Amino acid sequence: MILFHHARGLPMFAASRHPETGEPIMIYAGEQGYWPLAPDIDPEKFNRDIGATPAQVRAMEIGSMFGWEAPGSFVENHKEKP
Repeated sequence: MILFHHARGLPMFAASRHPETGEPIMIYAGEQGYWPLAPDIDPEKFNRDIGATPAQVRAMEIGSMFGWEAPGSFVENHKEKP
């Protein structure tokens, strides 16, 4: 499974915010859904600390919700903000 993540250019995991509640969540590359995080964890800081780019996080958000073959789950389909 590690090869899948490296081949896709995704980290093994990344933090995000639940789209409806804003609560911090963890997303694992290749897995559907998410896992809750402690409310005091800042997803943006967490991702910076592990080196996950905004494009990678967005691809993982889409993959976890819509499937890992959806076009949005590919990091190359997201442009980095300057």
